[in-house]
Amino acid sequence: MLATIEKTTVLDASNYIDPKDSVVASAVMLADAVVDALVTREAVIVDLRGLRSVSSSYFNMLLSCVARRSGIEAVRTRLGFEFSSMAQKSIFDRSFDAVLRSFEA
Repeated sequence: MLATIEKTTVLDASNYIDPKDSVVASAVMLADAVVDALVTREAVIVDLRGLRSVSSSYFNMLLSCVARRSGIEAVRTRLGFEFSSMAQKSIFDRSFDAVLRSFEA
């Protein structure tokens, strides 16, 4: 059975935070939701505006998990982000570049 592909979905990252668990575990939880959404959506936007701070380990795990399961091309072309600050975007950009390099090596 073929899945119906729809345009875009937005995932609020603050809905995938477990305050009793590690930042990495929360990133994996969000990655699971992103991978699931990519099955039926052309694109996924991750809204980070509800998070005050996000570490590079969070972004590294999120991007790596999605790349392993959906492919690095999906990360590059079908996954977008909304940031709450330039600092958050700067941390993301470093992680994004590192993950791309690691999958292209």
